[in-house]
Amino acid sequence: CEALITRSAMYLELGRTSSARQDLREATAVARGPVQGEVAFARGLLEDKAGNFNDAISSYRRALSLLGDARRDVRTKAMNNLALSLAQLGRYAEAERLLGEALQPARQDRTADIGEHQRRLGRQLRTGDRVRQLRHLTAHRQAARQVTRVGRRTRDTQQTPPPLAALERL
Repeated sequence: CEALITRSAMYLELGRTSSARQDLREATAVARGPVQGEVAFARGLLEDKAGNFNDAISSYRRALSLLGDARRDVRTKAMNNLALSLAQLGRYAEAERLLGEALQPARQDRTADIGEHQRRLGRQLRTGDRVRQLRHLTAHRQAARQVTRVGRRTRDTQQTPPPLAALERL
């Protein structure tokens, strides 16, 4: 199924939309579990690129419902692309709300990462393992930098929203 999704993406890039559609039909027939959400996401990309924004919106929404909490990376991309498709149809308020929701998992993941690094460092400080202490201190600093970057981008976009035309699709 993964190979069909990948090949459909390649066909889409080559402008072979009918071949991409055929691969996605085959993938839909064999996909199970969260992979069904990935197939729906790929179909959304296809419809989006073809300019069929209503169909893209339906596919992205289907992807979100099928993915649930699995594959957060694909879920975030689906929310982002759904918002951009909505914006193409002039549904800006809904698009803005979805983009705000798409930011939440990234913030939560980074905060959870920092908390985990702090817990590990505390355990290692108590046990006296210097090598592990240094490794996790470095990881903690990297996670903290990522949270700071996400926070800055979020704050900046809330103050001065970028033009929709400048947003790239994931």
